[in-house]
Amino acid sequence: MTSQDPTPLVAAASGFMAAKQLFAASSTGVFEALREGPLTEAELAKLTGLPRRSARILADAMVGIGLLEYHSDGYRNTPVADAYLAGRADGLDLRPYLTFWDTLSYPHWNAYGESIRTATPARSEERRV
Repeated sequence: MTSQDPTPLVAAASGFMAAKQLFAASSTGVFEALREGPLTEAELAKLTGLPRRSARILADAMVGIGLLEYHSDGYRNTPVADAYLAGRADGLDLRPYLTFWDTLSYPHWNAYGESIRTATPARSEERRV
């Protein structure tokens, strides 16, 4: 039995899940909804138009990756999410980059394994999500 820590392998293999959760939180307006301060799960769902369960799942996922915090008064953006994902006029808005990565770049990577095995570009039908 090896004593090596498999955490880097698991993190790399499961990184796509965090990315897709981040893309979903951004595209549904979670960070923008929290721009003015903390919100409960129900308030977040109402402002984003998400089902309450979906709002909680996304918010909890963002807590897990360090972009939201949860306190007794509800969810709130962390400083980095507030600066780059909340749509503040005085900040650098990275939401368009997330949209690009989700809609254009990510589908291309879905066919990466086949492309690398065959040394040919992915065909468009292989890139659909």
